[in-house]
Amino acid sequence: MMEKAIKIMLRARDETLARELHGILASIPGVRLLPPLDEGPWDVCILDITDNPEQAFDLVREMQVRAKAEHFFLTAQNADPQVLIQAIKLGIKGFFPQPLNHEDVRTAIAQIRNEKFASEQEAGRPAKMGRIINCFGTKGGIGTTTIAVNLAASLAGLDDRPSVVLVDMNLHFGEVPLFLGMDPLFDWVEILKNISRLDKTYMMSTLLKHPAGMYVLPAPARFSDDLAIKQQNIEDLFQAMRHVFDYIVVDIGQSFDGTAKTLIRLSDTLLLVTVLSLPCLINTKKLMSTLEYLGYPAKDRIKILVNRYVKNSEISLKDSEESMDRKVFATIPNEYDTTMRAINLGKPLRLMAPAEEISENFDELAHALAGKAWKKKLGLFFRSRK
Repeated sequence: MMEKAIKIMLRARDETLARELHGILASIPGVRLLPPLDEGPWDVCILDITDNPEQAFDLVREMQVRAKAEHFFLTAQNADPQVLIQAIKLGIKGFFPQPLNHEDVRTAIAQIRNEKFASEQEAGRPAKMGRIINCFGTKGGIGTTTIAVNLAASLAGLDDRPSVVLVDMNLHFGEVPLFLGMDPLFDWVEILKNISRLDKTYMMSTLLKHPAGMYVLPAPARFSDDLAIKQQNIEDLFQAMRHVFDYIVVDIGQSFDGTAKTLIRLSDTLLLVTVLSLPCLINTKKLMSTLEYLGYPAKDRIKILVNRYVKNSEISLKDSEESMDRKVFATIPNEYDTTMRAINLGKPLRLMAPAEEISENFDELAHALAGKAWKKKLGLFFRSRK
C-alpha cells in the first residue's frame, strides 16, 4: 500500500533555490513534490517572492479564490517586516528566509503533514483541552500584569514543561511586551481579522516565544474605538488555543466590558488580584457579588490573590477575609525593588532573580494551579482553599 503523503507545489525561478528546496522536501517522509504543470489542488504551495512580492501576493489571492492550495509558504532573500505583515494578513502559514534553514523547513512541512493525518493518528485519544487562567485586577495599578507575566513563566517552567501562552487582553493599557522586552509584529486583533483561517499553523506563526518558555500574544499597540470586536470570535480564538496549549494565561486588566465578561465566562480559574487596602477589598467584594449575579464562573473557580502582601499591614489577612467573606488563595510579597528591576530589564522574576522569595512564590502558585505538589514546606503563602 502506498504511504499517505501531502502534495506540494514548488514555484521558484532560481534553479539553485529550487534544487535546494527539492532536496529538503525529498528528505521528509510522507511528502510528494508535484511536477510544475500539475493543476492541483495541493496541500502546500511554496513560493519564492524575492523578485516581486506584490505580484506573488496577487497570485496567492488568485489561488486562494480558486482553492488551489490549502497552505501557502513564502521564501525570500529579504524578510521585510511589511512583507511579513501582509503575508500574515493573507493567511500565509510560514516564511522561510534565505539562506534556508533546512531544519525549519522540515519542521514546518512535517507539521502540516501530521495535522492533515491527525484524525487517523490520534483515533481513540482524547483531544487536548488546555486550561484558561484569567488574571483580573480589582483596581488599576495593583500589579495584574506582573501576576500574569510571572505566573505564565512559572507554569512554563514546571518539570513536565507544559505548553503555555500568555495573552494580553488589556486593550487600552496592554503592557505585556514591555514587561518581557519583546517587540512583536502581530496581535490578537490581527488574528480576529482572519478568524476563518485560524488553525494551529496560522496561530503559531503569529506568536513569539520568550526565553522563559511561554508564547506571547499581545494586545494591539494602538486601539480604535471603531474596531468592532465580535465576542463569538474571541470565544473561537480561545477555544482554538485550548487545543494547542496546556495553559492559557490571560491579563484582562480591570475593565469589565463585553470582552472581559466573555473571558470570565470561559475561565477555568479566575484570579482576582487585589491588595490589602480598603478600596480594593470593597471592589473585590462588589465584583464577587456581580459574578454571583451573572452566574459565572462557578464559585470554586474564583481564587483571590493578594499582591504586594506585607505581614504587618494595617489590614490583616484575617480581616480582609472576613470583610470579603472569602478565603484568600495566595499572596505575593511586596518586593518592589526586585519587581521593578525585572520589569525594567524585560525579564520574568524566575529568570532574573530565581532565588528571591517572590520568585519562589510564583513557582508555588503555578504548582498549586496545576495541581502539582510543591517540594518546599508551605508557609503563609497558601491559605485554606475552600
